[in-house]
Amino acid sequence: MGLPTLPVEGGTIKVSIEDAQARFNLNSVVDPANLQVLKNLLGVLLLDPLLADSLADWIDPDDIMRPGGAEDVYYVNLNPPYRAANQPMASVDELRLVRGFDAKTFAALLPYVTVLPLPTNIINVNTASPQMIAALVPGLDLPTAQSIADGRLGKPFNDVNAFKAKLPQGPAQATAAIGVKSDYFLVTLDTAIGRHERHSEALLQRSVANKTTTVLWHRPQPLIGSDEPDESQ
Repeated sequence: MGLPTLPVEGGTIKVSIEDAQARFNLNSVVDPANLQVLKNLLGVLLLDPLLADSLADWIDPDDIMRPGGAEDVYYVNLNPPYRAANQPMASVDELRLVRGFDAKTFAALLPYVTVLPLPTNIINVNTASPQMIAALVPGLDLPTAQSIADGRLGKPFNDVNAFKAKLPQGPAQATAAIGVKSDYFLVTLDTAIGRHERHSEALLQRSVANKTTTVLWHRPQPLIGSDEPDESQ
């Protein structure tokens, strides 16, 4: 449910909340099953599936290069040189450093991925995009995934079996790790005060057991705008 833009003195504030588990957790790619999900997603988006190998090499702790991947031997020959992280990603923006993820590829993939703490790899099929659903189910085409997504409007899945019952090949069709509930949420805050604008993001973790919500990180962006007079007035 979208929230309306809120007026404040001298400007506006817009807040939006998104289910982070509707997206693919990039940090889960070191697991073979999740690596395949990312390859499927890249294929659905008409991107090179081998890019998933580059990301897995970026995160895994070894220096063994996968087919289509890249380790230190590739990155140290760049200008400027740097090394593979060999650890979980701290931000989606880090994807820009990984071999093959140019600006166009990054922009195409950005709406479908996030970075969550390990070992979180559950995708919520009640909020996942049709593209994400198609990536989760082997052989599922995008039009069918769109139909499944349309069918849940107003009637979300109560459990995983209810989702699987909608699959063309029935409940026995293999799927990756899926669920119908979420613990992580992305919050974006856009403020416009006078000539200045600021975009801020935060990741929240909700604990149903403890009935608490924790801010895992908050990343305010620099102010955009200036105090120069408006010559058009």
